[in-house]
Amino acid sequence: MLDLAIALGTREADAYYYEALAITEMTPNNLEEALKAIFQALALNPEDAAIRALAGKVLLDQGDYKAAVEQLLTAVQLQPTLVRAHYLLRTAYRNLGESDKAAEELNQIERITQGNSEPDQVTSSMERLLFTVRAPAASAAAE
Repeated sequence: MLDLAIALGTREADAYYYEALAITEMTPNNLEEALKAIFQALALNPEDAAIRALAGKVLLDQGDYKAAVEQLLTAVQLQPTLVRAHYLLRTAYRNLGESDKAAEELNQIERITQGNSEPDQVTSSMERLLFTVRAPAASAAAE
C-alpha cells in the first residue's frame, strides 16, 4: 500500500518513513532502497526525530558511521529523550573508535531511563495518529 501511495504521488514524509522501515525489516540487505526512501522522508520533514533516527540506523547498517552520527546527533537535538537514537549513536561512536563519546551516550541513556517510564518516544506523526488512545467524542458519548 505504501508503494501505491508513493506511486500515486504522495507528498507525506510518513509514507517514505514507513517504506524505509518496511525495507529495513523485510529486506535488510536492500540498504540503497531504504536510503532513498528515508532521504525522501527527510526532504519532506527534516524536523522529525524518528525519521532522523531511522536515517542514522540505515547509514550505520551501511557502514557510513560519520554520516550516521550526523543524523543521530540531529535526532537527539530534536528529541533529547529519544533513547533509540542515543543507543544507535553509542554504536556509531564505538564503531568509530570513540569510546569516550560512546560512554557518554550510555550515561545519557541511563539518565533518561531512570526518571521516565516511557523513555523511548520514537514516534512519527503517523504513529501518534494511529496508536494514540483518545476519549470518545461528545456525540458518541451521548448515544
